[in-house]
Formats: sequence, C-alpha cells, structure tokens
Amino acid sequence: MEVFAGNIIEAGMVRHVLSSHGIETDLRDELLGMLAPWVASPGGAGAVKVLVSIDDAQAATTIINNISFKDPQ
Repeated sequence: MEVFAGNIIEAGMVRHVLSSHGIETDLRDELLGMLAPWVASPGGAGAVKVLVSIDDAQAATTIINNISFKDPQ
C-alpha cells in the first residue's frame, strides 16, 4: 500500500525512518527519481512512492506524519 510519494531524497528518508521502526518498505519509480529528479514532484507525476504492507499502513502513516522535511535552522 502506498503511504508516501515524493522526490528520491524524501522517499529515502521515509524508508529509513520506517525501517528503524521495524516496518518493511519497497520503493516504486525509484529509477525515474534518480535519473530525472526534476520530474519527480511530490505526489505528482514521476514521484517516488514508498510502499508498505496493508498491516503496517496505519503505523507507517502515523510515523510519516511526524517527519519534518524542513531545514532545522
């Protein structure tokens, strides 16, 4: 089940955070996100998608909602 869509960097961050919580992930459209990152708009065409099992979807969504992609400065 798709729980996140964004650029390759954001998707990688989400994947790492979910993995650290014991949630297995898979990325879809990862190659396009690496080859043409300017095309991969968050949630739009070419976005890199983070997928999890249906059983982990609710926990993953809760975790993702607490991730900040903003510069900490």
